[in-house]
Amino acid sequence: MSSRKAISLAVAAVAVARVAYGQLDYLWTFEELTKKADAIVIAEARQTTEIARTTHPELKPGFPVVESETSFKVLTAFKETEHVGPTIRLKHFSPDWKNIPGGLLNGGGSLTVTAGDDYLLFLSRDGDLYEPVSGQAFPGHSVKHVPHANR
Repeated sequence: MSSRKAISLAVAAVAVARVAYGQLDYLWTFEELTKKADAIVIAEARQTTEIARTTHPELKPGFPVVESETSFKVLTAFKETEHVGPTIRLKHFSPDWKNIPGGLLNGGGSLTVTAGDDYLLFLSRDGDLYEPVSGQAFPGHSVKHVPHANR
């Protein structure tokens, strides 16, 4: 390869690195989710509220995200049954597309929660809120859409 071609490729690599973000995923097993969870519930999604615009708390380099909180009505609790109330609040993040320069390449995942639908949730307690056990980078491993099982 000519030195001119090598320099061009290096410049292109630096340019792409400056405008794109990336992250690798970890594939959680059911046993890992169950063992690590503070609470496991089936719950009906109620309402999602935007809390703040911030930087992703787990991915590096961080990128602009919208922090949201979704309330759920607990239908069945499988773990931490004595501490789970009739409702729980889940903190999660999604890309802030208005403020991401150049795009997002494999920047983790985000939750799309539909009010009225049921979800199997593997949760970690964070004060009076819960977070996905699998973390904020790939929350979908901890939040599974299920048919209306209890109806």
